[in-house]
Amino acid sequence: MKVQTLSVFISTLLLCTALWAQSGWFWQNPLPAGTAFEGIAFKNNSIGIAAGAYGTIIKTNDGGATWSTYSTAEGHNFHDIEYAGASTWIAVGDSGRIFRSTNDGFSWDSQLTGNPAPLYGVHFVDANVGVIAGWSDQIYRTTDGGNSWTAQSTQSTAAFLESVFFVSPDSGWVFGAGGRIYHTADGGTTWQSQPTNTTNTLYCAYFFDGNTGLVGGRNGTMLRTTDGGNTWTTITTGESARFEALTFTGPDSGWAFGERGTISQTTDGGNTWTTLTPFSNLNFFGGTVLPSGRIFAVGSLAIFSSSDNWATREDHFSSVSGENLRKVFFSDENTGTIVGQNGTILRTSDGGSTWTPQSSNSTSLLSDVHFVDQQTGVVVGSQGTLLRTTDGGANWVSLDPGTTEFLGQLHFPNDRDGWLVADNLILHSPDSGATWTPQNIPVNGEFNSVYFTSANSGVVVGQNGAFLRTADGGNTWADDFLGSGLHFQDVAFRDENNGLIVGWDGVMFRTTDGGLSWSAINSGTENDLFDIAYPAPGRIVVVGVASTVLSSEDDGLTWQRSPGRFGGTFNGIAFGSETRGIVVGAGGTILRTTSGGIVGLDNSQPLSRPRRWLLAPNYPNPFNPSTVIRYHLPESAPVTLTIFTVLGQRVRTLVSQTQPAGEHNTRWDGRDDQGRAVSSGIYIYHLSTPDYRESRKMLLVR
Repeated sequence: MKVQTLSVFISTLLLCTALWAQSGWFWQNPLPAGTAFEGIAFKNNSIGIAAGAYGTIIKTNDGGATWSTYSTAEGHNFHDIEYAGASTWIAVGDSGRIFRSTNDGFSWDSQLTGNPAPLYGVHFVDANVGVIAGWSDQIYRTTDGGNSWTAQSTQSTAAFLESVFFVSPDSGWVFGAGGRIYHTADGGTTWQSQPTNTTNTLYCAYFFDGNTGLVGGRNGTMLRTTDGGNTWTTITTGESARFEALTFTGPDSGWAFGERGTISQTTDGGNTWTTLTPFSNLNFFGGTVLPSGRIFAVGSLAIFSSSDNWATREDHFSSVSGENLRKVFFSDENTGTIVGQNGTILRTSDGGSTWTPQSSNSTSLLSDVHFVDQQTGVVVGSQGTLLRTTDGGANWVSLDPGTTEFLGQLHFPNDRDGWLVADNLILHSPDSGATWTPQNIPVNGEFNSVYFTSANSGVVVGQNGAFLRTADGGNTWADDFLGSGLHFQDVAFRDENNGLIVGWDGVMFRTTDGGLSWSAINSGTENDLFDIAYPAPGRIVVVGVASTVLSSEDDGLTWQRSPGRFGGTFNGIAFGSETRGIVVGAGGTILRTTSGGIVGLDNSQPLSRPRRWLLAPNYPNPFNPSTVIRYHLPESAPVTLTIFTVLGQRVRTLVSQTQPAGEHNTRWDGRDDQGRAVSSGIYIYHLSTPDYRESRKMLLVR
């Protein structure tokens, strides 16, 4: 069958950052984009394009020195990109979509295959003939440079294809799950299975000619053939990491890139491999070689290149901070401050266009910041950290709050009165944060957020439905419990009457009478929500996990979700004016809007079944009182998720059951199997299945 070309989508499917920014949010840190890239290709030594998650495409015209960021309207994940010839490029990804550009990436047309399964590999033999491979036995062939595509099939229901490589218009291979390899000698009209001695998924391939080639895959698998794939020999690589990309500069010198920052090198055509010093804290998904011999590798928050066989490397990502950023505050249209992990403080004086680090003289997790004017501000954080400045952050002085508990959030309704909540404390400052006094409260609770609409009227919310209200400046507090199982993360007011509460699992409550009564609102999401901003009358923006950005134009009655073109957790949001705002989050994420962040409803399709086993970083981290652990299963499997101390002592088993393929998450509340709260410290969470084991660290701060 022919695959219909849908030029009706939009004539210019991708918009450069400068144009896209006018209709929503754009990346400010890290640059060029805070996402994972799975494919990269170059037309020559100057023009190259990389494609990745959330519909992100970046392009360079100067060999990688600078990059322009693009994003598709759909926001689907890209898994591979190929330069076809002339000015034509093909990118493939989720939901069976094929994207084609005929002007070197300036604009793209979207084509539908009719199959919603993801596409993972694309390879062109020349400017006309190309082949795409994907899950559910998807193979598509073009003979007109990607203008139209013909569906092909291996006739195998087990063909979950990950990669494709052709050496001529007629001869090529597709590779995939279960160690399966299929070969065609007639341009894909028929396919023959080639036996291998592995069941590991094969993710990448490189052929020198019709006889000699290599295939890389899971658990450091490397196969080599010298007879066109009739027989495959297992090559010992000494690696356990998954290989995701193979590239060569000649018949002898080549590189395999993979998870955990792995780069393996061969100098004898793939017969032997040596692992170079791995890159820390990242996974590689793609690689390519320029005509000049310069090598590029891309991955999770990573674009690296080298001209000397990786003896030295150039990092094409720039970042003012890579820490977990927790909150942002603007004291006026131009002056703002961001705080985060490891004592991070960033300052802007130009409305968020640029950010400069400030020294906090602290290594604590800084959880919130508030300025009463441009010069005087307060920062709070873990282990009773309380910092104050009177010179705009040039110097921060440590104060003693009288507690070592985690200080969560603070608020000043005027330039004198400050309010601060901790796990089971409410503190008040009468002097712009210079001194703090604990308040008498009627109940014990884990408090997360505080907001005062005046010197007298305020609200405190927290875990398990905790809700306190005062009308006399904190002399007395009313316990207006809103319900068990409701975990509130933030409360904010537009004026003395209209306010909003948000929390875990998309919970949302609204008041129009100053907090005397509250109504539950359907937020349209089950994602945890962390922070609230009121940029304009009647308008509210809320952020949370899984790149959630919700906006309301009717004071919180109805909500729309912004398109998911970003990744990660969003912890904080603030506006310096009605149009200029900042979102901060994990991994040093800083997003900026100059249009109020107004975007349309996200109508994109759900992401496909995960391609790989993955244990993701927990969020938040560090955390108190709880954290969410997320993992991906590409197939149904018995799963055990266990918490250990750093000494290997089991603390708690969170999951012990067979689970279906897909994305899963579970919450750990900092307690052991007997329900006892554990102490502050580093803990290990370990995911185990018959085919996958992975561990990560997390920090509990009490």
